[in-house]
Amino acid sequence: MEHFNCRNKQVINNIEVALYDVDLEKEEELNDLKNWLHQKIKNMNMHKTNFIDAFNVPTITEEYRKKIKEKYSEHTSPEKSKVKWFDVRRSRVTEFMAQRLLEKQYNCLFYEEADKKMTMDIIDRDKHARGIDVTGIRKKDDEFKFVICEVKASSDNKIPCSSADSLLEDINKSFYDENERTTKEIMHYLESLHTIFNEDDKILCNIVEFLFSMINEFDNNSFFKNKVVFFPFIIRNNNQVCKEYCLDDFSNFNNKDFKNTEMKGIIWAFNTDIDEFVEKIYDEVENV
Repeated sequence: MEHFNCRNKQVINNIEVALYDVDLEKEEELNDLKNWLHQKIKNMNMHKTNFIDAFNVPTITEEYRKKIKEKYSEHTSPEKSKVKWFDVRRSRVTEFMAQRLLEKQYNCLFYEEADKKMTMDIIDRDKHARGIDVTGIRKKDDEFKFVICEVKASSDNKIPCSSADSLLEDINKSFYDENERTTKEIMHYLESLHTIFNEDDKILCNIVEFLFSMINEFDNNSFFKNKVVFFPFIIRNNNQVCKEYCLDDFSNFNNKDFKNTEMKGIIWAFNTDIDEFVEKIYDEVENV
């Protein structure tokens, strides 16, 4: 299991910012991360082929069924985009990476049934999931908060990187609930959980109670914002960031703009070409 090292943590403009890395030069660490990402991609609805087994047609042999699964899989991988910012593979992998760190370092829970990326079907193969990049639940002691995480990945030589401004814009949209951006995500999360609800699952019952309370207090702005934790998240391939653990990508963020809520900035110092890494991850899944 890969190990996240917290290399730097400071308060910048009243916002806690932490920088992590994983030692990708260690083969075990790299393979653990890659294997986890491979499995996440395979778990996406658009990549699943087990539904083919439900077509129990007497004239279809197992060998033929296997061939159809292989043919089906050949067409589930999204098209490569000439513009990296528009490449859905890049978005999906980097958002999964953010989930992984949040799971391991911040007590966050993510249900695949409520993850828009996971539930997209083959029709949306080449589309970005709408709305907030990553949503989930943080369970800290006996308190729950709704997780809003916006993710950027950058190899920019500049610090702050050019993606930092767009990250701040995305966080602002969620904080101010533009076009009910956050409201709709909470409603979607609750609706999605009904497919796996089990009254014997105490944690899931508590999460449902928590989401009910949020929806009941939608008109209470202070209550609403107090029950959300924001994670602006940047994956950075930059020598100064990776070697000196520089946190200045968050220098334009200021907590005075985000009163009555909890915000934690995160930098994953990723000393590898992000675009090449994503491409290899998808290629390796296709070749399994």
